Amino acid sequence: MDIIKELGVRGIGSYLKRIVEYMLNEVKIVYNEFNIEIEPSWLPFFIAVSTKNGISIKDIAELTNVTHSAASQVVNCMKKKGFVKAEESLDDKRIQYIFMTNRGKDEILKLMPVCDTIKEVVENRFKNTGYDILEIIEKMENEIKRGSVSKEVIKNVIEKNKNKIVIKEYKTIDIIQNRIMVDLKKGSQLIAAEKNGVYVGSLIYKDNKKIIVEYEEIVDEFYKKDVEKILFEAIIKKSINKKYDIIYAEVEPKNFELLNCFYKKGFKAQEYINNKILLKYEI
Repeated sequence: MDIIKELGVRGIGSYLKRIVEYMLNEVKIVYNEFNIEIEPSWLPFFIAVSTKNGISIKDIAELTNVTHSAASQVVNCMKKKGFVKAEESLDDKRIQYIFMTNRGKDEILKLMPVCDTIKEVVENRFKNTGYDILEIIEKMENEIKRGSVSKEVIKNVIEKNKNKIVIKEYKTIDIIQNRIMVDLKKGSQLIAAEKNGVYVGSLIYKDNKKIIVEYEEIVDEFYKKDVEKILFEAIIKKSINKKYDIIYAEVEPKNFELLNCFYKKGFKAQEYINNKILLKYEI
């Protein structure tokens, strides 16, 4: 199984990166065969510098469609290899113009015939797909850059999380939304449900080699079923993590509503202990 393919659009970045890395590696093998010393990823920058007799980093960045910082980084690498040189502008010393050195010009002469052949081979591979790959990539890039993807994702996640009920755990007396929770007895723990940051219900339980549910409260009637379901799922998950296969509940006989709630969930009455009905649920 290819996880990146299975992810579909969610893994598009990794998918494209994998293709690019493969192509760059293949081109590097070709360059090594013909003693071409530049890095495959430098090619657009080499072409940009060779188009003018002196070009600024700003213009290189615009021609290659990268940031000024990225262009400057590649140019510095090319300078260290002796392929290009920088000269200050006579009008503004803050601006440097990049020129191709004689070594760079010699490299271009070796490079271009090889690049032309690479182009022919890759174009033939693309034709075999039955699609105009470059056109598709261009359209994809334009659509991706149509607006901020990150802002759209963040906005959509926030929208989806509205009215989502989340679970929080407590082991001491706590105040949630100005509501004082019950004083938890020793060994007792509380799972609280919140919706949009507002307390909507809770469940109290003991965990002493087995989970015993002692209390349940739902304050949001509109979301009652959802809150009960999520609280119950949380206690089941906790039991499974503890490798328990049974959940118990202790309910006073007069609490008909809570008893009925547990019965609906599949709890079954076992015995009467300390003025409470002991119920059992098998996971």
